Amino acid sequence: TNWAGLLDLTGPILDVTPTSLVFSVNLGQNPVAQSFGVSNSNAGTLIFSNTVSYGGGGSGWLTLAPVTGSLGAAVGQSVTAAVVAATLSRGTYTATGTVYAGVAGTRAVSVTLSVTGYNGQVSYDTFE
Repeated sequence: TNWAGLLDLTGPILDVTPTSLVFSVNLGQNPVAQSFGVSNSNAGTLIFSNTVSYGGGGSGWLTLAPVTGSLGAAVGQSVTAAVVAATLSRGTYTATGTVYAGVAGTRAVSVTLSVTGYNGQVSYDTFE
């Protein structure tokens, strides 16, 4: 069997770590941002882009930055995952951040957000 040309060892290879993020926050608050690493574990230039898709519960609460990037050989960078949960109801929300890098690969980062507790606001009734 001739294996030449079946595996390109000269082009970029996408690596993403970790592949899951978990956020937990009290109602009415926003959690501290987290990050995952995107790297080119081989030669060449890797050009990537990030997208977000939402599972159950709601949408628009997750932002990935930067949205696009370019990495040289054996270079990596952090992608920040920021959550805006202050307007969400109690519950569990899921999303997937997908990193696309053409022939270098596609990787997914699962994101889970748990909104629990109370917002800390107390109302008082006055009796006269």
